[in-house]
Amino acid sequence: MNASGRKNGVMDVDRFKCVCDYLKKNDFDKVFLMGGEPTIHPFFGEICHIAQDYFQTVYLFTNALCEEPLLQFHPRENDIVIYNASFLHKITPNKLLLSYPGKRIIDVVITTSDFNLNYVEDIVRAYRLSPERISVQLVIDSICNVFREKKILLENLNNTYTYLRGEGVNASFECGLPVCFTYGEKLPDKIVKKAKCDTSAILIDSHFNLRLCNVHSDILVNLFNGDKLIPYQIVKNYIEMAKLQNQLASLKKICHKCILYDTTCNGKCHIPLSTIKMSDIVENTKLPWLWKGM
Repeated sequence: MNASGRKNGVMDVDRFKCVCDYLKKNDFDKVFLMGGEPTIHPFFGEICHIAQDYFQTVYLFTNALCEEPLLQFHPRENDIVIYNASFLHKITPNKLLLSYPGKRIIDVVITTSDFNLNYVEDIVRAYRLSPERISVQLVIDSICNVFREKKILLENLNNTYTYLRGEGVNASFECGLPVCFTYGEKLPDKIVKKAKCDTSAILIDSHFNLRLCNVHSDILVNLFNGDKLIPYQIVKNYIEMAKLQNQLASLKKICHKCILYDTTCNGKCHIPLSTIKMSDIVENTKLPWLWKGM
């Protein structure tokens, strides 16, 4: 998802199967197939079959540009296909795989680009193909400086949400942002708030490097030591260490001034980013106790 943190590479299928077995034995029941674009993998169909053999739910995140490999994925009732809304103008009904069960989600990333009426009309057209099975999820672009670009992001968010709801589209807003970003702001009424990071999930790249998340994409450790997988407790240790480092960075930067820290919010992944300065937060937030005494 974050190209700056990736190297090009094709995930080895045999090792992928080993990792699926490894995660299954450590109580994982869901897997996301993501990228870049997963359908360009030369053995995409085989990877999908392996994933379905091991996990109750397989999520596929795709821009659906490559139709032939996409049609090799046969979603089950619990499986979910997530489509990148930026490519909806090129997504035919066939690519929505509606002859198979499971949910379909249109993922709409709210960016700093000007509000695009054609873009939201594409979303409406796709949604109406099967409104009982297709939902629309709005997310804020986490790669930009969300505080510095806050005004335009919230304006685009509300314009998109208002238009979609006016057209009868079942749209929700996946928040995933620290409380200081959202407090006192006009937000969609249908909002899923996640002001604390979920570290029960792990991110593995095509070279089997462990990473914390798409926002913090530094390599933590490789899952393989030679031909063998490292003990899962070591994976947990690295995730915990990365999480604590983020929390410490948040506290040092500004969160030690916030009375909501570690109750309803832990700064999420955004506050520790080096691209976000304390002044960006102070100047673009409506939480007065964040800057009191500074």
